[in-house]
Formats: sequence, C-alpha cells, structure tokens
Amino acid sequence: MIKDILSLLFYNCNYIFPFTGISLSVPLFSCHFDIYPERDKVSEADISKVAAGKALDSFVDAVKKTLKKGNKVVLVSFGTFSVGKRAARKGRNPRTGEAIKIKASKAPKFKAAKGFKEAIK
Repeated sequence: MIKDILSLLFYNCNYIFPFTGISLSVPLFSCHFDIYPERDKVSEADISKVAAGKALDSFVDAVKKTLKKGNKVVLVSFGTFSVGKRAARKGRNPRTGEAIKIKASKAPKFKAAKGFKEAIK
C-alpha cells in the first residue's frame, strides 16, 4: 500500500477536489513527466483516483503532524523526512543595504535513502 502511494507521489499529479468532480493537474514534485510513457499508476494500484487522493492527503497530513512534533518520518529504502533548524542571524536588505535581523526558523528536509539514490543512477 505504501509503495503504491509513493508511486502516486511521483507519477500521478491529478488531484480531484472532493464532492465537486473538478480535476486539477498539479505537479507534486519538480520532475519531467514527459520521460515516463505510462503516467496512470492509479490503475496499477487497483484503487480509484479518489481513494488515492485520500490516501495521499492522509499520508501528507501524518508527515506534517509528525514533523510538527519534532520527530522524524523514516520510510525504509525511500528516505527520511525531518525538520531542519536555522538559527537567527543578521542579513542585509538587498534593495536598501540596511542591516536586518532574520528570525530563527524551521524548514522541512528530506534525505533520500541509499537504495533510492542508487535506483535513480
């Protein structure tokens, strides 16, 4: 099931808005879909696009909640989602040259697993 959901992340970018029937093509990751001759991975997973959308939304929500708590999400042989912390620092406004304070922040990070990296080479 997870393998099917992850294949949807990379191959299927059609999002159907619930209860409206409106379909929108949205790129989830920046990749070139023209190199893939077969884009419809939902049919291979034997689930409907609506079910795939719900599963994907559920997966993304779970990752967000876990990262918000400060924990990692590890998908064996795929990669690890974590939170990167940036310290507060001084910067410059490029327009005026004025010194500004940049607040500390958190940003999501993804580190691909060794097997995933090797599969792409």
